Amino acid sequence: MGRFGDMEIDAGLAARAVAGDKAARRALYDAVAGPVFALVLRIVRERATAEDLFQDVLEQMYRQLPAWRDEAPFGFWVRQIAMRRCLMHLRSPW
Repeated sequence: MGRFGDMEIDAGLAARAVAGDKAARRALYDAVAGPVFALVLRIVRERATAEDLFQDVLEQMYRQLPAWRDEAPFGFWVRQIAMRRCLMHLRSPW
């Protein structure tokens, strides 16, 4: 399945993160940071841009977390957010 498919996040951890639990948010960050940054860097190929996009992806992940349904693996959901953000950047005229 790969690294994104191996990210196992239970709904309880996600609910605690949505409620503002800092330990839960840190656990989510620790689970996604490595694979997400590697993916973003592989797509955009410029480290400074990748760092900015990585932050955008994490912000969007935390913002959209209440909408996550435990129907698909969490890693694939986060991967989709990262892919969309990178594609939006690549399509940008700037």
